[in-house]
Amino acid sequence: MSTRMPVRILTAMPNDANPDGDIFGGWLMSQMDLAAGAICKRRAGGRVVTVAVEGFKFLAPVHIGDEVVIYAEIVKTGTTSLTSKVCTYTRDGCTGDETKVCEAVYVFVHVGADLKPTPIPQDEVSEAVGLNGEMTEIARKAYQFIRSGGNDGTGRPMTHPAQEALVAEVGRLIGYLIDEAKN
Repeated sequence: MSTRMPVRILTAMPNDANPDGDIFGGWLMSQMDLAAGAICKRRAGGRVVTVAVEGFKFLAPVHIGDEVVIYAEIVKTGTTSLTSKVCTYTRDGCTGDETKVCEAVYVFVHVGADLKPTPIPQDEVSEAVGLNGEMTEIARKAYQFIRSGGNDGTGRPMTHPAQEALVAEVGRLIGYLIDEAKN
């Protein structure tokens, strides 16, 4: 997971646990919702609300004192909705080794002040390539990387592993575009 930036890093505390010392699943779900909501709000440019959580899987327990690392990425952008894949890991504080503990897909809708669905503003990438979903997100990352002069979008230089991951994603995008052109 070293090529992705975590959205949230926290420590599981005693107040978040059941009497047996395992962290409540609902606490993990809420932390993942906050992580996914943060990136979707940024992309939508305004308020988003959770409308669905799909395929939630608890893969391993989280214990008091565990370092909890949450990664989230937008995998699909619709007219008013955003879909985010979220994966949560525990990380060993000494070695940095991560163990996947749960995953889910969160769906959000962009809403206005009246709480009614509002179209998500299209950016130059979406308009230029005419793609939806995961391929648009890959194109957006590549475009932002080029436009930022090699930064990760936050002003920090992109690390070598992150550059390699981006090149791999752009390769998938190009393959997708070639396949679409053939059809």
